[in-house]
Amino acid sequence: PTAAASELLAAATPNTARSVTQATAKDPMFYAMWSYATPADIIPYIEAEAVRGDAQSVLDAMDAFGLYYPQYKIGPEKGLLLEQTLRAAPPSLALELGTFLGYSAIRTARNLAPGGRLVCVEANPDNAAVARQLLQYAGVSERQVLVVEGLAKQVIPGLPALLQQPQQQQLQIAALQQDPDNQQQPQQEQQQQQQQQEQGGS
Repeated sequence: PTAAASELLAAATPNTARSVTQATAKDPMFYAMWSYATPADIIPYIEAEAVRGDAQSVLDAMDAFGLYYPQYKIGPEKGLLLEQTLRAAPPSLALELGTFLGYSAIRTARNLAPGGRLVCVEANPDNAAVARQLLQYAGVSERQVLVVEGLAKQVIPGLPALLQQPQQQQLQIAALQQDPDNQQQPQQEQQQQQQQQEQGGS
């Protein structure tokens, strides 16, 4: 089930001469098959292309989907750098501000210290709901990653009580993916902009 996503990603890697636009042109029917007007629209694609419980296949499918619909995620190259950093000193408690659909959270979760936990703060409730579903699909439990809805400035002060942990426990890593106090650009607008760019380049 991951063959299509893997092939698409391979076509768009820096080792090839093709651009992302040229890679996506391989399948002109993609936009007709897979819409992206709301955050939840990515879920059917992930379920079709990724293996439940296989975090890497979920990441690969998210990267492949992102070649057509640009998203707020670090991508495979920066993702590998993130994981290398985490593996050097696996955190027992980490915080992510602005998790979007959970891409970085999946990468972080598999590099936590034994018994470690990641807390993701996401202002957009629709994004948070999708992130929870994709994390679960990737085999990441809520015990490992907790997605909390709300603005960072409102959520952070209450985290010790939420986690039932002492105030003095040290946060070992924090990641800011985007402005957590702003809503995301509507996916429908992103879709229209991407299609206009590709039509203009053809």
